[in-house]
Amino acid sequence: MLKKVIALCMATVMALGMAMTAFAAEPEMENVEIQRTDGYTYWKVEKNRTSEEDGPYKVISRGPGGDEYEESHTFTVIDAITSSVEVGIKKAIVLALNLQLDTSYSATGTYRGTYGGKNYDANKTYELRAWPVYDVYSIKGKEYTRIDGYEVATGASFGYSGDKDKAKTAKKYRTIEHNTFPVIK
Repeated sequence: MLKKVIALCMATVMALGMAMTAFAAEPEMENVEIQRTDGYTYWKVEKNRTSEEDGPYKVISRGPGGDEYEESHTFTVIDAITSSVEVGIKKAIVLALNLQLDTSYSATGTYRGTYGGKNYDANKTYELRAWPVYDVYSIKGKEYTRIDGYEVATGASFGYSGDKDKAKTAKKYRTIEHNTFPVIK
């Protein structure tokens, strides 16, 4: 009987020893798995401001040359990507420029000055016009996949020489401008 108890104890000690060895190796394997980031694809985009674009103007008020004005007006503005894009590219462009696509928002301008400016003609009537201004960007990009923590180019790109897809264009609201103009009768 004593031999059976000793054999059982030795088997238990050996099993515990093997389990401890396996347990000691396990965290190292878990760390490898945590660092592993396979399978997601993303775009990196480069943006270049190329110009600005004026939105349609609104006539805010009218007055004789030399009179002072103080007005405000709220415009509805919307950012836009003016080229057709796939979903993945669209998300990357939205993030790169912090665009508010697919939804309009309000922008209010307050205007103070003199009808006709410094060189006004007291015999003329002027109208105060205001308009939103957008920055226009040319955007190009490359697609990457993340494999085992490494960035690997997929070969898909747009806007670079040799690409079938040209650079994308986006416009982002920046400010509201205003000025006075003589009324032509």
